[in-house]
Amino acid sequence: MPYGVYDEATNTGWVSVGVDHDTAAFAVETVRRWWRQMGSKAYPRAKRLLITADGGGSNGSRCRLWKVALQRLADETGLRISVCHFPPGTSKWNTIEHRMFCHITENWRGRPLVSREVVVNLIGHTTTMTGLAIQSALDENRYPTGREVTAQQLESLAIKQDKFHGEWNYTIQQSGARHIDTSALVPYTGTNMPMQHSTIQTHRRQPMPRVKIGTRHQVTIPAETLKRLGLSAGEELELIEHDKMLVFVPAKYIPKDQRWYYTEEWQRMMQEAFEDLKRGAVAGPFEHVEELLADLRS
Repeated sequence: MPYGVYDEATNTGWVSVGVDHDTAAFAVETVRRWWRQMGSKAYPRAKRLLITADGGGSNGSRCRLWKVALQRLADETGLRISVCHFPPGTSKWNTIEHRMFCHITENWRGRPLVSREVVVNLIGHTTTMTGLAIQSALDENRYPTGREVTAQQLESLAIKQDKFHGEWNYTIQQSGARHIDTSALVPYTGTNMPMQHSTIQTHRRQPMPRVKIGTRHQVTIPAETLKRLGLSAGEELELIEHDKMLVFVPAKYIPKDQRWYYTEEWQRMMQEAFEDLKRGAVAGPFEHVEELLADLRS
């Protein structure tokens, strides 16, 4: 059961191969191992960590244990951990999908996965023309399911929700003197397959390349920057003005069969649904489908 972390800045990744259950504790343990083995070495002065994660699964936006486990990691490392979950139906846009996991799948295609060691070795030897490097290790810890996180434990977290969709975007900081109840966690003991994953981004000050605006207002992006980001000539970028800065972001196109989700009408209905959930204005649970249909017709 692989769980992976991909660092966009360095084009490197870490994959833990678990032997037990796919839980939030296993997911955060993978982030912890990435930080200890790779992240802290690449970013020794980092103070903040940004994780872009799928909206469901063991690292889902509604998973309480995920947030409790991240709080423990923040307390251990002193990092401010910000999380941005992908909205429903958009997880395939996660960079880790097309920059790391697709290459792992291609590398072990047609090879019998006869043991855990074979899986770990195949993952660890996955490379690409752009310099992708992956480290992999077996995680033999036990992660029991059904661990309950109480409302009191959730309230004890040092978490701050973002103004924009705080249920998807939030920051967890070091708790300091506050007591954080982590009894639902499994203690850290050292040391086709479903893949859950997060994309890691870190913040640190580093020398930035300078570019010059030409006489025809053109800007040349350094070749090493394009290579590091996996971009090539002909690709479109979006220009964003933010806080007196110009930010170039690779353009992402919404598949035709998913555009309905981003229509003004659907976004309005989603907001109404979220407000209903907050007020507790919900029906059910229903024992049978017939009961649900009868309620919808009433």
